[in-house]
Amino acid sequence: MGKGKYGTGYQKKGQSSKGSGKSGGGAPIRGGKIKASHILVDKFSRAQELREDIQAGEKFESLAQKFSTCPSKKKSGNLGD
Repeated sequence: MGKGKYGTGYQKKGQSSKGSGKSGGGAPIRGGKIKASHILVDKFSRAQELREDIQAGEKFESLAQKFSTCPSKKKSGNLGD
């Protein structure tokens, strides 16, 4: 993930942010699907806390339901396929 307003993004181990062909980057293969989810919060400090919680093993979906300010929280942060 690239730098944005709040610095670098979060990505799981083994994911590539450059289109290296190994994983990540680029468009999906024809007929493929991408699942997009997020947790929308008002403060960067809250986002950092949630990131630490996820890295410590908390479930993304339950944190999204509890803390996101986006209506997608009802679907565990899922933005659709």
